[in-house]
Amino acid sequence: MCSSDLLLDGVRETLAEGVFSSLQPQNLRLRRAIANPALDLPAIDAALAHVLSTAESGDSYATGEADLAFQNVVAACSGMRTLPQMMATLARQLRVYIAVLGLGYIYPIAEMVADDTEIARCLRARDTSAALRAWDRKIDATLQFMTAHVSRAR
Repeated sequence: MCSSDLLLDGVRETLAEGVFSSLQPQNLRLRRAIANPALDLPAIDAALAHVLSTAESGDSYATGEADLAFQNVVAACSGMRTLPQMMATLARQLRVYIAVLGLGYIYPIAEMVADDTEIARCLRARDTSAALRAWDRKIDATLQFMTAHVSRAR
């Protein structure tokens, strides 16, 4: 292996550790936010509508951006002042990570739509437990998908 390959492997591992370690505390904060009974449901419904309309275009990148925006709206509706900025920072870190590694990381549109639709449905029903389970499934599936792409990139 040449030195540039070793350097790239080091960058990959450092970025992966940073992004993955950032997801855990953000996930805990967003889980608390989902449990907030004062969520702004019209804003969440509008963000979901944007995900759904963008998904119809078939553009994975644009749908991914709409999915991140949906997550940011849930965070913003949480009543936790710092959570939206933390989520935005994490999204930027994820974009850098994907770009630096040159990953063809495109989470499937159908999964984004299903995840966000289920989360919004649970929030509308004020079923906090189900919303948290749906959120956990979304994060777990995303991490598994990302990990598989990182492994293939090595």
